Amino acid sequence: MADYYYQMTTDQVHHSGRAVTDLTDGAFGLARRYFGLIDDERGVVGHQRVSGALDRYRTTWQPAVNEVALEIDALGGATAGGAVMVAAADDDAGHLLNVQAGAAQAAGSALSRPIDGSVAV
Repeated sequence: MADYYYQMTTDQVHHSGRAVTDLTDGAFGLARRYFGLIDDERGVVGHQRVSGALDRYRTTWQPAVNEVALEIDALGGATAGGAVMVAAADDDAGHLLNVQAGAAQAAGSALSRPIDGSVAV
């Protein structure tokens, strides 16, 4: 049976998560530009039905477009946070293994004494 474990270069994963999060402002900026262009066109059209259709289009799609930017932020935060958790778990596991290794070594020396109480040579 194969041993399964996670192997991760946590610094790189954390950096990548932060880089994804940095894209959030750009995504919001694109959304503002996109809807700004729609607003500009609505003012230029000068026809009530077309302006109304552009308003409905904007109202329909603005929440979804803004949600994409929020999801980008969430993805980056979760990626960076996951790297931090893996690094912390690795540190904790290393500490516990050192504690257990010391306890096992101490128990091993106590168990290696001769049964008759004499001193081993």
